[in-house]
Amino acid sequence: MIDLIRRASTQTPDAPAVISRAGSLTYAQLAARAEALARGLQARSLTRVACVITDPVTLLAVLAATSAVGCEACTYAPQLPDAGIDELAAAFGHTVVVTDRDLHLAVAEPLLVSELPTEEGELPAPGAAPLMVLTTGTTARPKAARYD
Repeated sequence: MIDLIRRASTQTPDAPAVISRAGSLTYAQLAARAEALARGLQARSLTRVACVITDPVTLLAVLAATSAVGCEACTYAPQLPDAGIDELAAAFGHTVVVTDRDLHLAVAEPLLVSELPTEEGELPAPGAAPLMVLTTGTTARPKAARYD
């Protein structure tokens, strides 16, 4: 994912990359934000996280950041209550939940996007970072699709 964003930020830096009611980013802005967040993930040595993010613009930047450092990301529905997030974290073995909202969890450590360090530094070449998307479907039991 990050390779595509970096390429677009070079070829069409001012073109809109993502637009939502919550905001928008150009490709250059998205690449810069993703790389700053990637440095934060790298500083914490994170290789596998869950994501509970309400803002779609922020979610895209975090997913791009995870791909930049080879960190597996699993998205949870942002409307889940804390107990539901804990249940999924226990079931899928997630110990860190990257989020943009206040969470009170017993199983996993909430990590606010706004608190990720964004210091300068070199990023490694992107590794193979799987993306896992969860859905509750009609049964309310979580199911996952993994994209390698």
